[in-house]
Amino acid sequence: MANQTHNVVLYSTLDCQLCEAVEDRLQQEGISYQYIDIVHDDALVEAYGWFIPVIQWQGEIYKSPLDLDAIITAIQNSAK
Repeated sequence: MANQTHNVVLYSTLDCQLCEAVEDRLQQEGISYQYIDIVHDDALVEAYGWFIPVIQWQGEIYKSPLDLDAIITAIQNSAK
């Protein structure tokens, strides 16, 4: 099931250890995602700057602190 398209968007930025951990976990689980560095968009910095990493999936926005296990389980279950 690796590398399936799940329409996951990860809002993040460089030098964010928590963001890197979420990226690593998504990759380990074979969940593909679109990476968006919020630093290039003032509106995204305003909306998510204090809450990164932020995951967008199926129209929902999940801000930190993330229940990453629950989010990953939901994504994987939706692909079945």
